[in-house]
Amino acid sequence: MPVLGLLGTDAAMTHTSDKLFEIAAESDIPLGPGQQAEMTDEQFDSFKNRYRSWARKRDESLLAYLSRTPRLFRAFLAPTRRAFSIAKQVAWYLDEVIVRDPLPALLAENAGKIEERKIRLREGLQFLAGLREFIEAGYVLLAGRGVVDSPPPCLNPDELPRLVVAIAQDPSVRSALKEAVRCGYDERPDSLGRPVRIYQLRLDYGELFGFDTIEVPALQTVGIPDHFIGETLPRTTKASLLGKLSVDPFEGMQSLLCHEVHRTLQVVEAAQNLNAAMLFDRQVDEVIVKRCGVELDNRKQDASVTVFDLALPYFRNVPAVRLLELRQDLPSAFLDFRSRLLDIVVTARQRTDVDFEELTRKVQLVVIPQIRRLDAEMKALRKHKILACGYPLLAVVGGLVGARLGISDTITLTGAVGSAIQSMRAITDHGSARAMLESNPFYFIWKAGRG
Repeated sequence: MPVLGLLGTDAAMTHTSDKLFEIAAESDIPLGPGQQAEMTDEQFDSFKNRYRSWARKRDESLLAYLSRTPRLFRAFLAPTRRAFSIAKQVAWYLDEVIVRDPLPALLAENAGKIEERKIRLREGLQFLAGLREFIEAGYVLLAGRGVVDSPPPCLNPDELPRLVVAIAQDPSVRSALKEAVRCGYDERPDSLGRPVRIYQLRLDYGELFGFDTIEVPALQTVGIPDHFIGETLPRTTKASLLGKLSVDPFEGMQSLLCHEVHRTLQVVEAAQNLNAAMLFDRQVDEVIVKRCGVELDNRKQDASVTVFDLALPYFRNVPAVRLLELRQDLPSAFLDFRSRLLDIVVTARQRTDVDFEELTRKVQLVVIPQIRRLDAEMKALRKHKILACGYPLLAVVGGLVGARLGISDTITLTGAVGSAIQSMRAITDHGSARAMLESNPFYFIWKAGRG
């Protein structure tokens, strides 16, 4: 089923990025997952030049669009390795998810040798093709460098704002940052054939790649194990890593932690400039924002983030693509459900300073009884429909039997007509009752849970 946007039309939708698939196809770049095809230098340059020219116009149009069409359910996703996977999971709920366009970085002249850039471009386009329906419908908006600033330059810690350095040294922030680190570990031989323990500590800003202590025999030199820029070591836990190494790898992370704080604050600023809520997928970002005292638009955050988090338990085990299909099939029910949950949150916040757990309880007190009521009434309605559908069949059979037995046609016809009228009334009543149940603001949740 094609996914259609519920956002209306905006001229030729020039702020969306569906054009990139057309440019790729005209440059003969395969978009199917895993498809391999040799890409000539001419093909690469053709796509690069056409895409850059078009992307500038798209970014201009996107900036104007975001400025003139404020939306409550619009969010910006921080540019991370996880961004597009998250976008696919939340697109069914939000009106728009803004994500940094990954293609400019893949096309940059300093992004490696031409053959490597070709491979990464093809893989990047094939990955975006997996989101094609979302992109074409305007649910996922790709924002280039004309909309979202480039990543911050690599600064020395003493070049960062003093507030950033102070925040990174705060015990609560430092602890949250360490919990967010992805730890990697491997063992590889050095030039003497001895196993060397290698570790990798990765955050969204960058990573720290290091080795455990290497003993160098007298009058000899030792070559370190081979490793490659951008590679990912097998994942391990922080406790396991610390147990295998003779050094504390986290002691050398201060610079990386400072840059991670700086990056989070710049991402928040970008979201505010885009007139969007900030959608984080890590607890540490919220800790940093709170510690820095950054003011977020609470209504937008509640609409795009809090309500989504509150709704998730009621859609457990329901694929995101199924929820998107339901949104398309039941647009009014979807909007009613989303608005009603937001009303609960807004009302609760007006009365008292509530935390997420309290909001969860308030939502449960409203939603669960409504779902149970819908379930019971739908079951009763189905039973009533089965009984009602029996009338015309019985009436026809009765007419045939009466004819065989010589009973007056007038009598049997009268009985059939009377039963048919009664059946039609029952069907009409059934339709009205069902329409009333479907107008329940939590019908969308009920329907999603019924497959």
